[in-house]
Amino acid sequence: MEMSKTQVFVGVAVMLLSEGKVLMGRTGHPGKSAGFKEGWAWTLPGGKVEHSENLHSAAMRELKEETGMGAESLRLVSVGTDIVSGVHFVTIGFESERFCGNPEAKEPDKISEWRWFDLKSPPENTFTPSLSVIKNFLSGDICADGG
Repeated sequence: MEMSKTQVFVGVAVMLLSEGKVLMGRTGHPGKSAGFKEGWAWTLPGGKVEHSENLHSAAMRELKEETGMGAESLRLVSVGTDIVSGVHFVTIGFESERFCGNPEAKEPDKISEWRWFDLKSPPENTFTPSLSVIKNFLSGDICADGG
């Protein structure tokens, strides 16, 4: 789906946390992904909310589709607004420390690999909406970006 610069996209992102680390995936489409430097970035599991889908269900679905993992519970930690390369994203962030399975690249055309990173030091080239979720979580302010 082509992203129009006149639309607002609502998405979800899931922070899986384990021993001070957060799971992030590497995108891999040179020149095709809005806001990704050099065509790739590190991102949290997540994606767009589908029509008639509630936020929690969207987050659980995206987590399963992208990583093959499930979460026992999700907690709302962020509501962020980011404009990246002229595209407007509203991202609802969730976190969970209770999950099952090991991350697999279930959609290798979208995410080529999953890695655990120090939560307080996200990798360079982190997708802006994912970085907003992490920053809001660390600050304890759901809307720290002012969104």
